[in-house]
Amino acid sequence: LGRYHRKLRPGLNFIVPFLDTIVLEESMREKLLDVVVLAQSVSGIVVIDEAYVDFAESSALPLVQAFENVMVLRTLSKGYSLAGLRLGFGIAQPTLLAGLFKVKDSYNVDAIAIALGAAAMHDQAYKNACAEKVKRSRIQLVKALHQLGFTVPDSQGNFVLATPRTQQAVFLYEALKEQGILVRYFKQPGLDDKLRISIGTDEQNQRLIEALAHLGNNHRST
Repeated sequence: LGRYHRKLRPGLNFIVPFLDTIVLEESMREKLLDVVVLAQSVSGIVVIDEAYVDFAESSALPLVQAFENVMVLRTLSKGYSLAGLRLGFGIAQPTLLAGLFKVKDSYNVDAIAIALGAAAMHDQAYKNACAEKVKRSRIQLVKALHQLGFTVPDSQGNFVLATPRTQQAVFLYEALKEQGILVRYFKQPGLDDKLRISIGTDEQNQRLIEALAHLGNNHRST
């Protein structure tokens, strides 16, 4: 985020910093400190995307109380498993929200989505239990991938980004797809040597690991 507040331009009034769900060199605390500097440097709005916060170890929510120009966005698509609702919400100080209410559509969210979303948010115990299960499964999956030789950075989301050591990512992607195991492959610089693997059930994760191990054994025997 440092590159943003070093290159601020006169008249710039809207910046969306993304607190990466794949953590590489910086800790989350350092990233939050960057947002603090950014919020202090601009007179406009700083919007923080926390779509994956339910699977993370920290949040930027305290910054909302500290800064009038900070808004945190969240969604029910990830932690609540309600992507079909297309429902999310923003958290900010009253003065900022008042300005947004002046320009929003009168019926920007339908009543059914609001009712279902409210019901889901009232059951925090169930949501938290599901999120904790994803975190535990993520730890187990990362450990198994490491044992197979993959490089896997720390993740704060419901997926991991895995780099194979000896085989091409695109080969593994195609081979897994032939077995009915779907992971994501991005043919673009910086990502074309990696697989994006969503955290599934324990059974799904185990099937993935067994398939990768089999592909690795076949590769070594050729």
